[in-house]
Amino acid sequence: MYRDIKMCRLGRAAQAVKGATRRDRRGRAQAQVPNAGVLSDFSSSDWSARGAYLVPAHMFVDAPGTGFGRVLGKDKGGVGKGKDVYGFDEDAHAFAQFITRYLTLNSRWNSPKFLFGESYGTTRSAMLANILENEDSVGLNGVMLLSAILSYDISVDFPQVNPGANNISYAMGLPSYAATAWYHHRLPQQPADLQAFLQQVEHFASTDYLSALMQGAQLDAATQQKVAEQLHQYTGLPSAYIVKAGLRVNGGQFAHELLGANDMVTGRLDSRYSGPAMDPMGESAKYDPMDSSISAPTVAEFNDYVRNTLHAAAAAFIDANYRQ
Repeated sequence: MYRDIKMCRLGRAAQAVKGATRRDRRGRAQAQVPNAGVLSDFSSSDWSARGAYLVPAHMFVDAPGTGFGRVLGKDKGGVGKGKDVYGFDEDAHAFAQFITRYLTLNSRWNSPKFLFGESYGTTRSAMLANILENEDSVGLNGVMLLSAILSYDISVDFPQVNPGANNISYAMGLPSYAATAWYHHRLPQQPADLQAFLQQVEHFASTDYLSALMQGAQLDAATQQKVAEQLHQYTGLPSAYIVKAGLRVNGGQFAHELLGANDMVTGRLDSRYSGPAMDPMGESAKYDPMDSSISAPTVAEFNDYVRNTLHAAAAAFIDANYRQ
């Protein structure tokens, strides 16, 4: 779950007047920080230049242990431990605690509040919304979910998570397989109209294909072969391979096999990407070509923007008020 935290990014970062002076809890002036308050000012009450300070309308929040988010142990003046925040419920409660604390310290209880979650963040946004609404009485104006995964039972990437429900995951994954095969020109007959083609695939997936899957070992050989031939038309995979897989090809296997004749694999997060197969004789793709293609330049660009434009590295601190 924690390979990449993408959750609760509440809009753009706050910006403070350049050169504002920060004071400690005893009122003593500290060094001036350019663009102080960007990203991580959890309490604007400690700024002496408060009259010129722009109260943040939006706030970025890094999950503990990611980005600029840190778990402060006793060696750093805190009391936190990784086990306090690393987990489904622990993570959601940590975010809820931050949000309610931030609303109180900055008098923002009447401000609009939205959650935005992507991928794993959609699961976490659902949990966080429940905690905020039912435990902390924080009313949300909206929750936005992108690339939602609210039930791992129906993910074609992890059908083994719940064998009793995984038939649905294969049916739901079929249109994505079909679109990927269409993009890479691996279909026996290349349709001119992608949307019309996908409508046919969706209908087949929810009728004949799902029915065949539900029959399990009771499916007769003739029907299995007929369904496999249709899956070949929609995915480009050999019908013999589909039959051997019991009509059940998971995401990693599909990514490995679609371009297997050329010893290539397709991407998983964006299946338009492709790359050399790490193990041409393997069962599934060992990496995501999309990550390999864009991760380094994306991380470099983000760090340059956050550090040199927003000056977040200079202002990334955790306020003592928040630790209480």
